Amino acid sequence: RSALGRLGVQWLLLAMLTLIGLIVLRRWLNRPLQRIADLTRADAASANFNRAAVEIGGEMGDLAAAIGSMLGRIDRMNRELAERERAFQELFQFAPVALISIGPDGKITEANDSAAALFGCPNEAALIGTEVLDAIQPRDRAMFRQTIDRLELNRVLRCEMQLRIDQRAVDVAVQLASVHDAQGELKLVRMSLVDISRSKQLLDQISEQRRLLDLVFNHMSDAILLIDREQQVLTANRQLGRLLNVEPGALLNKPYDPASLWGAIDPIEPETFAQQLQRLLDDPAQSGQTQFETHRGSFSFQVVPVGDEMDRSVGQLWVVQEVTAQVRNRRLLEQQSQQLRAVQQMGRHLHSTGGVGPLLDRLTLALREVMDVEMVGVTLRVSEPTVRCTLRIHGGDAPMTWPNAADVAEAVRCQLMPCVLADRATRFWSDLPGSETWTAPFAELGLEALAATALHARQSNQGILWIARRGGRRIERHHLYLLEALAPMISSALYNAQLRDHLVDLGLTDPATALPNEQQFQLMVKHMADDPQAHWAVLMFGLKDVEKTVSDQGKAQVDRMMNRLADVMRNCCRSTDLPCRYNDDTLVVLSRGSKERQAKDLSERILQRLASNVADTGEIHLPPITCAVGLAACPADATDTGEVVALAQQRLTEALQANADDHVAIPANARTR
Repeated sequence: RSALGRLGVQWLLLAMLTLIGLIVLRRWLNRPLQRIADLTRADAASANFNRAAVEIGGEMGDLAAAIGSMLGRIDRMNRELAERERAFQELFQFAPVALISIGPDGKITEANDSAAALFGCPNEAALIGTEVLDAIQPRDRAMFRQTIDRLELNRVLRCEMQLRIDQRAVDVAVQLASVHDAQGELKLVRMSLVDISRSKQLLDQISEQRRLLDLVFNHMSDAILLIDREQQVLTANRQLGRLLNVEPGALLNKPYDPASLWGAIDPIEPETFAQQLQRLLDDPAQSGQTQFETHRGSFSFQVVPVGDEMDRSVGQLWVVQEVTAQVRNRRLLEQQSQQLRAVQQMGRHLHSTGGVGPLLDRLTLALREVMDVEMVGVTLRVSEPTVRCTLRIHGGDAPMTWPNAADVAEAVRCQLMPCVLADRATRFWSDLPGSETWTAPFAELGLEALAATALHARQSNQGILWIARRGGRRIERHHLYLLEALAPMISSALYNAQLRDHLVDLGLTDPATALPNEQQFQLMVKHMADDPQAHWAVLMFGLKDVEKTVSDQGKAQVDRMMNRLADVMRNCCRSTDLPCRYNDDTLVVLSRGSKERQAKDLSERILQRLASNVADTGEIHLPPITCAVGLAACPADATDTGEVVALAQQRLTEALQANADDHVAIPANARTR
């Protein structure tokens, strides 16, 4: 029993010692863990864990070091993410394109400065919470919704649409990207918008210029071929197709082989022909010209380099003309030189002619002189229900003086004009159908050669221009050149004359000078009131003793004189200036964008031109008359439009009164006040 008691005491002591040891061991192990736990609860930095690792040592120190290293990596990653977020925010805010984000409700949640500028807002905050659909044109809203719906299938989509901003339309190219949450639901849509209004305008202008270029090429009588720097065909006109018996469209974007292409004209020396053409092709920066004899006649090849704005060669223009005989060519050049001078003179006459009736009378007279043919005519379509067309025929000293001219007019009206307008091309007698019915009146007059071309403006037919010659005298090539060259000019002159007649009918144009009248001048002055700070001036040219001239020589003489003065003013004024006839004895110029000094220079320039032109007026004999100028400028003199006009009129009256005792021609007594 004593032994068992001692053994029990020993086991109890051993248990107590073991418990004490475990407590000591636990406290020894728990202290570093407690320190690590305290650092963790305090969100300590990685440096604190590294310092604790050195102090603790052992495996617990390794644990603290691992935690510190992990926190260090997390800190670096957070810094990198913060820098990326900051860079993204700066990129988003200052991006050169407009960037916005819209939520599922269609409202804008984010926007940058470029977006605010595009939408016309003072800052990006003004865009937040607005409906993006409100800025989209109604016709494009359905397309925009469909694009948003397709984002479920394609994360990035592109489209073009038009915005309506401050009552103006803005074309934009839009790129959309979707952002989804963890469940795959659409969270927001990011959009980048680029203003392409100017680009679309440029594309439209390029397309229009290309159309006009093709139109000009096709109206030229020479065969024309344009190639690029890669020696591929860019365009070819109809004359080239007729010459080579090919379809011009079949040549486009094909490699240009001059020997093969032009071999269709059957050169007499094919090898020399091919070598010279290849030499012209191989030197794109130099212009060149050569002439060849072929079995079909003589042909002149002219090659002109085409350069860009930096004078870099970007292509070549090939112009091919048939010159069958050198003598005939020289005669043609002489005739063209004479006729170009005549055309220039005729152009001045057409420019100074008022309505359609006087224009047709002067036109037929001038055309017969320029063309050197026996009969010339202009036939115009008329929109009145009771009148089919109007025409002028000149075959002698005065219109409609030949016998049987009425039958000729009927044939032209009923049969010739519809045939020519059917395809808008230059037509010959032999090309026109039904010649046995409508040519009898021409044959009775001994006319056996005829050519006609269409007159059209703004895509609508105006009428035809035609010439006829006696038997034994054919229509020459220079006649065709003139017909095709004069047709656009005559069409424009006729269109302008029709517009002038229409303006006269509306009561906005003075019939004597073809200038806007006082009513139109007052309308333009009222528009200037929209911008009180704009610079503009009124120049009133007053003519004295007009009433005396009317009583002595009649109003027609005054109208002729005023028409002459109006022409001088048109030539002196800029495109932004508006010359008008204010009343019977006053012409006025509304000079937009001119300051007082510029307006005074304009008035002096007009007076100087009057001094050099009015004194020598040809058939117009001007009576002695005094001209003075009254000038007022905005905002230098006044900002109210009525005050500016009244002040100019007052100064004109003062200038005329200062000249009250003098009655001499304009050059001597022109005065500006």
